[in-house]
Amino acid sequence: MSLSYETTTEQTEHTSGISNVPLGDLLAEHAEQVLAHRAPYPGDDLSNEESFSGQRFVVYRTSETHHIVMDRARRLEDNLLVPSSLLANPKFCLMDWYTTHLAKRFAMSKGLVRLMHSREPMGDPISKRLCEILNNETQFPGIHSPRRFT
Repeated sequence: MSLSYETTTEQTEHTSGISNVPLGDLLAEHAEQVLAHRAPYPGDDLSNEESFSGQRFVVYRTSETHHIVMDRARRLEDNLLVPSSLLANPKFCLMDWYTTHLAKRFAMSKGLVRLMHSREPMGDPISKRLCEILNNETQFPGIHSPRRFT
């Protein structure tokens, strides 16, 4: 027996308003959002729309221990390998890490790089995603309620 998309959708609608939401790679998704939020970065072409795109970064797991960061605004440059353990650390400042990496390519002074750092940590991507999913669900079937989870 094969299930079609329509069958799956109909089954989801009959589950008292609760939908089946895939989680995916939460570390990668959150890293993409965090990196896009901080643009522009050192050496960015400010006239290039891609530099400010919310879809600028692609992050994906390459192994049990590492993720790759791809920057669409810098297509000709090498992708960056980042340890997954850093992405999982809520105190890790991914934007500063990326800024520092780019600044090294342009031989920027350490003092200037420090001024560019936001010191904004990644936070916990798992709890953020779960809150988002829970807040998108209805409290009662047919009634959308305000943000209950933070």
